[in-house]
Amino acid sequence: MKFPSLVRRATVLTAVAALALTAGCQKQRAGGGGDEYPSDSVTLLVPYAAGGTTDRMARVVAENFQNQLGKPVVVTNKPGGGGAIAITDLLKAKKDGHTIAIIATPTALIPPVLEQASYQPKDLAPIGLVAEQPIVVVTGPKSRFASAADFVAAAKAKPESVSIGTNGPTTSAGIEVKRFADEYGVKLKQVPFQGEAELSSALLGGNIDAMVTNASPATMSKIEAGQVRPLAIFSKDRVPYLSEVPTFAELGFPELTLARSRFGLVAPDGVPQDVLDKLEQTLREALKDPKVIEGLGEPYVPKEFVDGKQWAADMEQVTSTYQKAVAG
Repeated sequence: MKFPSLVRRATVLTAVAALALTAGCQKQRAGGGGDEYPSDSVTLLVPYAAGGTTDRMARVVAENFQNQLGKPVVVTNKPGGGGAIAITDLLKAKKDGHTIAIIATPTALIPPVLEQASYQPKDLAPIGLVAEQPIVVVTGPKSRFASAADFVAAAKAKPESVSIGTNGPTTSAGIEVKRFADEYGVKLKQVPFQGEAELSSALLGGNIDAMVTNASPATMSKIEAGQVRPLAIFSKDRVPYLSEVPTFAELGFPELTLARSRFGLVAPDGVPQDVLDKLEQTLREALKDPKVIEGLGEPYVPKEFVDGKQWAADMEQVTSTYQKAVAG
């Protein structure tokens, strides 16, 4: 009789199908497989309080990602520790791509450089850059310095006679000011402040000669209104929105190019490569969206997409350079 044979064949096929389904579910739960990702909502950690530059960028990106991925993307603010609290939480999360973070470098790299964090840059898997802003040295509208050359010449002629405000000696701006002295013998008098408001008040009150700040929309508004005057930027190349402002590299300081804020997405190291690839491609597509570009600020979105591999190389360079500067 053929009936038992048919039963046996059906039983075998059912068992094979069940095994395949089980394997597929296990793969999805493990986070592997870009086709299955995401299987749940995605948490996007922000190392700063709501309302700031990084937070606003995160929310613009999150809305686009939510539309592309078809799952909720929840922005969660975790301020404190120079970004270390958010990154620590990121590294404690399951390595399946359902928890990612937006960070700003070099800021996020400084705690491990100073051995004030439990993580190292190698613990992060960069996904790609969202935006970047150079750091600019500005002076007051009535400053005695007509140009960056005048500014540098005065500092060379009389060490520490020219004062410059920063957010502290262990910030990227503070480290670059230290590198001015260590690598080029230009000794500025660094004056630390608690934040942008204090820095601006000190500059406009004539208490410092210059200050270091991000070339953010707020700073650009002050420049356009004539409240501050840009002298030079810490960048390899000039930027279109400050086209008449020279770089310190142009002025004879070729190594002073690292003090810029690069905002991007990272995952914890160990997330499956296909999931990282899907996140990277999602970000690449997001940065083509006119709504996203407008939300981030068109001048700050890289003209050429900076992927995770490129950003990782930049992080390595910054970390190595800052370790030497801090130790020096």
